[in-house]
Amino acid sequence: MATANAQQDVDSEMASASDLGLQGRLASLAPRSLTQLFAVDALLIQRIVAHGEDTKRDAWLGDAVLHLLVSEKLFMSTQFNKAELSRLRCRYEANATLAWFLAHATDLQDYIGDSSYYSIHTLGTFFEALLHHTPTHARTAAINTLMSWVDARHDHRLVCAELPRSSGSRG
Repeated sequence: MATANAQQDVDSEMASASDLGLQGRLASLAPRSLTQLFAVDALLIQRIVAHGEDTKRDAWLGDAVLHLLVSEKLFMSTQFNKAELSRLRCRYEANATLAWFLAHATDLQDYIGDSSYYSIHTLGTFFEALLHHTPTHARTAAINTLMSWVDARHDHRLVCAELPRSSGSRG
């Protein structure tokens, strides 16, 4: 299974990095379980990745939840002006960011196989639909995980225009 192989790779990287003090940073490479991250069951995940009309409706509301939670976190944790806050928020909300997070930081491949088959927009839709179904008490933790993952991998000057464009063939 892909998740088991990924975990073995992370374990071997962590062992070789032990003298460098990088274990904490490398631990963030381990795939996260979608069921745990979003506090939902596997059947719901399977329904969402089937990508029907309900998924689009769920994503519409999930997008609003994402927008609110990211906005609140940025507003409370920074002293940036409105323009800077908007630029930062865009980085976390972009479909490309959500797609990279799902494809590289979770066990999404266990549900869909090769994520490169799906467009960036479709993977972003999956994230938003999952967030909509995440219980209220777990939403903040899911957003914190996303934002921490993004911060560890992106230059803080990154803006929306610099995000990669979709090249997928589905969705």
